[in-house]
Amino acid sequence: MKLFKIADLEDVLKILKEQKSEDICEEITIEESLGRILYEDILSDINIPHFDRSTVDGYAVHHKSVNGASEMMPIITKITEKIKMNSIPEKEIKTGESSYIPTGGMMPKGADSVVMMEYTEKLSENDVLIGKTVSPLENVNSTGEDIEKGELVLEAFRKIKAYDMGLLAALGIKNIKVLKKLKIGIISTGDEIIEYYEMPLPGQVRNSNSLSLYGMTERAGAVPYNFGIVKDDEEAVKKALNEALSKCDIVLISGGSSVGERDHTISAVESIPEAEVLVHGIAIKPGKPTIIARSGSKMIFGLPGNPFAVLVIFRTIIEKYINRFSEKEKFVTALFDTNYHKAMGRSEFVPVQLEERDGEVYALPLRVKSSSVAVLAKADGFVIIEKNKEGLKKKKKIKVYEL
Repeated sequence: MKLFKIADLEDVLKILKEQKSEDICEEITIEESLGRILYEDILSDINIPHFDRSTVDGYAVHHKSVNGASEMMPIITKITEKIKMNSIPEKEIKTGESSYIPTGGMMPKGADSVVMMEYTEKLSENDVLIGKTVSPLENVNSTGEDIEKGELVLEAFRKIKAYDMGLLAALGIKNIKVLKKLKIGIISTGDEIIEYYEMPLPGQVRNSNSLSLYGMTERAGAVPYNFGIVKDDEEAVKKALNEALSKCDIVLISGGSSVGERDHTISAVESIPEAEVLVHGIAIKPGKPTIIARSGSKMIFGLPGNPFAVLVIFRTIIEKYINRFSEKEKFVTALFDTNYHKAMGRSEFVPVQLEERDGEVYALPLRVKSSSVAVLAKADGFVIIEKNKEGLKKKKKIKVYEL
């Protein structure tokens, strides 16, 4: 009888980080880059800003010219020019002089600070009253203050976000190299599984896991391919697995990952000449009978049939691998709503609903049975109770991770 070789979740993630993947890149425009994985470091070839500029509307001065100025004792300065946007100042500022400057305008030579309009009063076309002392570089955005030439601005294997696109545009970059989207093959196994659009007979179950995996795969930025339903037959599972491996970078097999007589995923994986089983069993609930293997540069994940286990394994392991571990987990803090006990020695994932009461956010645990799908639609997120904890106490502050 085969037994699990249980690994901790932390060890599983470490194993996956060590796996060498065949990274193939393609060049795309920055307009197409949202959600893609950057292939190489991006260095700035310019200073941003590339000139000293004002951050306010006001008067550019040398700070010594208005030293001691206040509303009670203002200082008069001579106006040398009115600087326009998108133009180079013509006059150099000398002691006792100033130039009107708009927000974003280029600082004139000799000026090192800007007095905001609110602290000035124009006496004539040639004179302005300054009613505030300023420090060097006050209200000035200096050359290279935001980004210096040669600075690393985006690291390779970062997932591009909307504001990254704006940064790339500010750098004048039109095209970037990104990883090609991974192709993910999805296989469901089980004699009891039927297509989601068919009417189930007693003992049959609609194929919901494939659709959940399909959606999560797309959300993770990969391309899903559905290879259908395979019966609990070892040869049929082997055939489907080999077909999926020939066309995809990663294969997900839902169901049949345990060690029972009708669980054929592990034997199908082991039948592939180049395959190496990295993990069979993870110290988590749900999701213990998970299989992780590789065949050459391709990865295979054998998932339990439990819908919540499928979600947990995808969110905490597979999605991280797809995104090259580039994204931080998103969470909100809340107070746990009840006392909750669990067994030591394994991490437990608990789906929760969020509820606001008396100005506090509470996380209410939801009871999940092995085949429950409806509960997941009600959940706002999940809580992770670490393996060395016996549970959670009522009103314990916890992190709730998004589904």
